[in-house]
Amino acid sequence: MELIADVPQEATSTDMVDVLIAGGGIAGLVAALTLHRAGYSVRIHERMEKIEPNGFGVTLQPYSVKLLFELGLEKEMENVGIQPLMAEFYTRHGQLIYRDPRGKNAKFNWPLYTVHRGKFQEVLLRHLRNEIGQNTIRLGQKLIAFRQRPSHVEVDFVKPTTGKINTERGKIL
Repeated sequence: MELIADVPQEATSTDMVDVLIAGGGIAGLVAALTLHRAGYSVRIHERMEKIEPNGFGVTLQPYSVKLLFELGLEKEMENVGIQPLMAEFYTRHGQLIYRDPRGKNAKFNWPLYTVHRGKFQEVLLRHLRNEIGQNTIRLGQKLIAFRQRPSHVEVDFVKPTTGKINTERGKIL
């Protein structure tokens, strides 16, 4: 990506973190929590001004749930998720074709969850803010450019509502 010409840089951050994360969706939030637990400083930049619980249902397979449990989300996952025990497939006449156990019912050590994407994202965001801090995620920050330097990366984010550019530095993006 190249810096867009004729766009003045109005704000520059001097705090360098280990990892800059572009995107406050499920992957960005889980990455931030995991990296924080491993001892890295993180900062998330999300292009939306507000994170709202919208979306659709997602299925979290047992090995994904294992990571969530390791992050301390077991109780919260039980509150927002459903644990399907079995998937069954029938003909249009109601005859069973195939039955497939799921999660712990399939002898995994962790359950399978079906959860609303937005509710799951809210759980992750709440956990992240409680564990790392309120300022870990910056909203209204759209990534527009980055430059690799010998010891770090510089990343430009624009606030779409104002056009202000913020340059952040991190060891990796």
